[in-house]
Amino acid sequence: MRLAFFLVLLALMSPLPGLVAAQSLRCDPDRDEAQSMREAPRRVVRINGQHTLVVNYRGGAKRFVDAPPYHEELSGLHWYYCGFVPGLKAHLIGMSKDALFSGKLLFDESGRLMDAGHSVYPSPHGTQFLAIEQEDGMDGELWAVYNAAGKKLWSGYAGTLRMEKLNAGPGSKPYEAVESTYESPHWTAQDQLQATQVCGSGLNKGTINLEAKGGRWQWGRSLQCVH
Repeated sequence: MRLAFFLVLLALMSPLPGLVAAQSLRCDPDRDEAQSMREAPRRVVRINGQHTLVVNYRGGAKRFVDAPPYHEELSGLHWYYCGFVPGLKAHLIGMSKDALFSGKLLFDESGRLMDAGHSVYPSPHGTQFLAIEQEDGMDGELWAVYNAAGKKLWSGYAGTLRMEKLNAGPGSKPYEAVESTYESPHWTAQDQLQATQVCGSGLNKGTINLEAKGGRWQWGRSLQCVH
């Protein structure tokens, strides 16, 4: 069910050696939207036949309006209240638009809206956050990293891709194949984002870091995956 996909659990990330446990907000089928709305720091309601979500912030309210068809999977535009992210002082509003599962952050103090994802991972000191979204049928996820001011530092496919051909014939066109995926994102005590790189074969795994080099953010040296 689409609604179940966007229902949210606010939980502590499991601490790993040398890492900081930080609050994250992600979609979870075990919690209903009504409970998340009741636990919001400000009033959240649905109006107009349940197809308009109204989220209050300190200075006013924002409306998120669904678009038909309302009850078909992977079609239309649908908004869901996911919960409040204390580390960012923001509400996470889940969004499904056709085959894309994403979201937006509504900052409680200013009412500012910015793109996010269906899952948000703030860094321990709140200087950055990771937002994750996914397209239906995609092998892997789309990640974006922002600073506290909302500037996008890095975005792209969470993994590495390689070019392949279906056959060696002259008319064969190359296509992008998944070489590895990034999984289990987490922040260090120094607000550095790390992830586990997993090769497509599943045999090789390693830790990879997001680093600033020459004014650009990029992932550090990756594994050499065996095709």
